[in-house]
Amino acid sequence: MTVTDKHGATSYYEKTIIITNETLYTREEFNQLFAEIGEKYMFTGSSVPSMPLVKYARTSEPRMLIRSNSPETVYREGIVYRETGNGPARFMIHHLNATGRNVKMYVVATNINDTTASLTTEYVGFGGPSIYPNATGKVSVEKYFESMQSSKDYKTVYLQPGESRVILTELSALPMKEQQVISMFADVKTDSSVRYDVVMVEENKNPIQKLPFLQFLASDGIHNRGTYNDSTRLIESDELVGITPSRIALGDKTSDPNLTGHDGITGYETSNAGNFGVVYRIKLNRVAPNTLITLNPRGGKYMGSVMVNGNIVGAPNSGGVSAPNEASVLYRTGEYERSVEILFTAAPGSSLPVNILFTPLPKLKTNE
Repeated sequence: MTVTDKHGATSYYEKTIIITNETLYTREEFNQLFAEIGEKYMFTGSSVPSMPLVKYARTSEPRMLIRSNSPETVYREGIVYRETGNGPARFMIHHLNATGRNVKMYVVATNINDTTASLTTEYVGFGGPSIYPNATGKVSVEKYFESMQSSKDYKTVYLQPGESRVILTELSALPMKEQQVISMFADVKTDSSVRYDVVMVEENKNPIQKLPFLQFLASDGIHNRGTYNDSTRLIESDELVGITPSRIALGDKTSDPNLTGHDGITGYETSNAGNFGVVYRIKLNRVAPNTLITLNPRGGKYMGSVMVNGNIVGAPNSGGVSAPNEASVLYRTGEYERSVEILFTAAPGSSLPVNILFTPLPKLKTNE
């Protein structure tokens, strides 16, 4: 290569590169070492079920989960879910409009006490309206984590005795067209009992005026709705992970049991299939040097986001990661042992279970 500047001076450089038949890394090894955080790669997924499970202690925080996801496809106006709560609560709302009209969804909070009630919104993540359920669910999780980082949605309102008010107004900011989906995560807390109604009405109607005349909509028998206590799971491990391949399974019903609860409308017992709406705070106190952490779906396609040591990571950054032979890169530890904290909640519209894998990185090689 010869370089000439504006004065006519030149400089010359030459380097010879010899290409041989030697392969430094397999495709899987190369991606383990060099794939960007949030990117996915192919690997032999059949090896995952034989990986030992990380040993950990599991506890929970007392936050009530209100999962409004059935009927997932809504065919007429009505109340899709109702529950009464006092204290910390989390909403997970995921519905599709099939009414043939433009509609809006609302959460109406009603103070059922004879004294003033305070209601504080803590974190909110909303996705949609969109015709793509998986992408909508991913956006809701990403925005939920962003809200945690910034606390921008933190605010308190006061409800007078008997007063009803629309809360979580992101949900109803735009109308839902036919076949569009919305997804929302939201954490709130109250100082006394408040009734929550999740409703769908035509876009120009007042939900509070309509509420006394709306009918309860039946569950579709396929998707899940229910009220579940202790919906924040705390997982902590003190063992050294990453020396040999290991995993944490989430949403598999076995090592991660489903929350049990009740349907707020019918009172029937329910099981939170997949534990959608559960927030997992995973603290790994000892992760070995040169450990790769990835997310591997086991039930189908997954599109979500994960927070690792306070940073939001796409799982994957674009498109989806598929079971069982794809993994999305979440983190690499580097040259030193360190602690890693992972915040995970299942993205609505995606398939569970998923495994978080801990594998030793291949040795770096050189041909010099």
